[in-house]
Amino acid sequence: MKKEIAEKSKVVLYCMKNRARKFYLIEMERLSANFKLVSTFIELQDLVQKDRYNGIMVDVGTIMRAPKKDRVNFQKLKDLFPVVQLNWNKEDETIGTLFYGSSSSAEDLESFLKRECIPFKPRSVRKNSRKRVHLNTLMARNDNFSAENIERTVTLDISKTGCFLYTVDDWIISEKVWILFKELDSKTPIKCRIRRISRWGKATKLPGIGVSFDEISDDQKNQIINMLE
Repeated sequence: MKKEIAEKSKVVLYCMKNRARKFYLIEMERLSANFKLVSTFIELQDLVQKDRYNGIMVDVGTIMRAPKKDRVNFQKLKDLFPVVQLNWNKEDETIGTLFYGSSSSAEDLESFLKRECIPFKPRSVRKNSRKRVHLNTLMARNDNFSAENIERTVTLDISKTGCFLYTVDDWIISEKVWILFKELDSKTPIKCRIRRISRWGKATKLPGIGVSFDEISDDQKNQIINMLE
């Protein structure tokens, strides 16, 4: 299983230079984990914009001492990746874990890597700006927008390359979905692909799916860009 962890997952350990970091590194080496170590949020942000990762581990002391702006921006990453918060217990020399990913089935760092990171398709963070815009949306599992086939929902945020949609239905990563924004002039369905899922009851955040726009007209894209300005 250690070989599988090394070969099928790549994660980031976000921890400043403190006593706990030494023990996190020892545990990561024991698990043969494939990981990058960063000390600041700026380093973390730079990494996830340049390469794809399966998850993020953060030291609780590091994030608590980070500037407010960094803490706010880190919250956004929690919506994009499986994230585990690490806490070094000096008394019994153990690593405590608190999970923020789409599932709460993992009990420790090893199971986080196995159950959360390996199944998660590695991703990077787009540099395109994302804005909280609530568009009334019709969503369907195929391009047939018949009354019995659609789900009525709203976007929670949007960028020029994709959006996040509220839903409590069961979806699968990489599944295709067609959406129609009521506020856009064009009523041609936009073909999308699901890139991330936040499931109902699995985390303290709104459930939904993050999608990328796979087939979108120039007029639709330009109208969305105008909304972002």
